[in-house]
Amino acid sequence: MDKLKNNLFVPGVALVVLLLLGGGYLLIFVPKGELDANSSKLTSAEKKLSRLLKSQVLPTKEYVRKITTAQVEMEETFEEAVSVFSRRCDAFHLFFEDETQVPAVSVFYAQYETAIQNPTTGLRAKYWEKFPSPAVEGEEEDLEKKTPTVEMVKDTEISGPEGQAKMGQAMKQYWISEAVFAACHQLGIGGLQSIEFPVEKERTSRRGSKKEEVEVPKSKASYDKVGASVLVHMEYSKLKDLLAVLYKNPRVPFLEPKSVEFGKIEDSVKDFSKYIRQQTFQSRALADAAEKAGEPAAQEPLVKVRLELVALNWKGVERSEDDSENIEDEDE
Repeated sequence: MDKLKNNLFVPGVALVVLLLLGGGYLLIFVPKGELDANSSKLTSAEKKLSRLLKSQVLPTKEYVRKITTAQVEMEETFEEAVSVFSRRCDAFHLFFEDETQVPAVSVFYAQYETAIQNPTTGLRAKYWEKFPSPAVEGEEEDLEKKTPTVEMVKDTEISGPEGQAKMGQAMKQYWISEAVFAACHQLGIGGLQSIEFPVEKERTSRRGSKKEEVEVPKSKASYDKVGASVLVHMEYSKLKDLLAVLYKNPRVPFLEPKSVEFGKIEDSVKDFSKYIRQQTFQSRALADAAEKAGEPAAQEPLVKVRLELVALNWKGVERSEDDSENIEDEDE
C-alpha cells in the first residue's frame, strides 16, 4: 500500500503543476493577449479620432462662443471700414455749391462750362494769370487750344435717360481737374499741358465654370474708379510733392497712380546746357549769400511727365435681403 502511494505521489505532483501552469496561462497570458489586441484597436481608434479632429471642428460651446465673438468683431470692423470710406468719399459725389441733388441739365452745364472756360474766373484763366506764357508776335492766340486744355463732357451727352449718370461723371471729372490745378498752383508748377479722361471698357470677371456653384457673399462693396490722364512739364524734384498734395485733397479720394511716365523735352535740355552747373563755395553760408544776392544759378530742367491718376468712386455696400434680416435680428 505504501509502495502504491509512493508511485502515485509523483504523477499527482506533476498533475498539480500542470494545473497550476494552465491556470496561470489562463489568468495571465490569455488576458494579456486580449489586452494587447484591445490596446492596438484603441491606438488605431485614437489615430482616426485625431485625424477627424484635425479635419473637422466639433461644435462645442467654447467653439461656438469664439466663432460668434469673431463674427461680431468682423461685422464691427466691416461697418467701421464702410464708415471710413463713406466719410472720405462723400464730398466727391457733391455737385457745385456742395449740393446733393442732381441739378437740371441746363443749370449744371452752365456752371460746369463757366467753372472751366470762363475767361476771368475759370480754372484755365486763373492758371494763365499766375503762369503767363509769352505772346508770339503776329499770331492770334487761340484760347481754346492754349494749354492747359481740359477735356469736357458735351452738353448733348448729359441729356436723355442717362443724363443724371453722365452729369455725375462730368462732375467728378471736374473735381479731379480742380484738384490738379490747385496742386500746380500750390507747388508753382507752370507747365500743365492737358487733362484728359479716358473711358475704360467695362470689364467682367467670372470665377469657376458653369458646373461649379459659386457662393455669392451676402454683403458686397460697390465702387468703381475714375481715371484721368495728366500731361505736365515740370521739375522732376517736385513730383513727390505733387503726388502728396493730390493725396491730401479733401474732396477727391485719389488712389495710387495707374502709371507714371517720363520723357525729355528737347528745348528744355538745350537751354539747360548753356548754364554753368558747378561752382565751389568755401561754406554753406557763402553759397546762401550768393543765392540771395541773385547770382546766376543753374535751373533744374523740365521733364515731360504723364500721370495716369485714379480716384475712388465709392458707392456704398449692397446687402442681400437675407443679410439685412440678419442684421436687424442682431440689433433686436
